[in-house]
Amino acid sequence: MKLQVGVKILIQNNDGDYLFLKRGKVLEHGGPNTWDIPGGRIDSQESLMDALKREVAEETSLELVDEPRLLAAQDIIVEQKDLHVVRLTYTGKAKGTIKLSDEHVAFQYMSANDIIKSDDKLDPYLAEVL
Repeated sequence: MKLQVGVKILIQNNDGDYLFLKRGKVLEHGGPNTWDIPGGRIDSQESLMDALKREVAEETSLELVDEPRLLAAQDIIVEQKDLHVVRLTYTGKAKGTIKLSDEHVAFQYMSANDIIKSDDKLDPYLAEVL
């Protein structure tokens, strides 16, 4: 089984809400129009923080500020792809103006309770963390 490490971050604004991104394409564990948070897999020889900063910049054009805090660690097993992903989710703050990559079609700041209670699709691994 192939092992990969992924990093994600709940970016909190000054009002206490979090940045959620709506996917525009299908991923292994979720379809289009699913809410998720910024992040992705680390590259070989890349530190966790460097990967997190890179993914946030690529997906949102934001820059992380301060040191993000580790919130959760999850095992994601994708049997059909013989893949084991260790996903580390952080919480932190960012600055800048959001400009989405082509991976996402929308963004919104919401409370964790609001997104859980919404009728919108939510990434299942993010739902576990929330």
